[in-house]
Amino acid sequence: MAAKTENLWNPKKLEVNDYFSTISYLKVLEIEGMKVTVENQLGQKWFITRDLIENHMWSADHYDTEVTCNMTELSEIL
Repeated sequence: MAAKTENLWNPKKLEVNDYFSTISYLKVLEIEGMKVTVENQLGQKWFITRDLIENHMWSADHYDTEVTCNMTELSEIL
């Protein structure tokens, strides 16, 4: 598991209209109606709504086909 790094911004200065971006890989731990408990790659648990997952996230383990290829072929696919 990766260690948490220091923020490049001061969390004490969080303000309305600040913008943030993140990339996290989340594992579903529990589903209670619309509330979903997930764990990120740092081991932190988040609580998010089911509609956020359905409307704004992509599955990392659901796909139509699996293709075996070398790095050159992969670059052509991408």
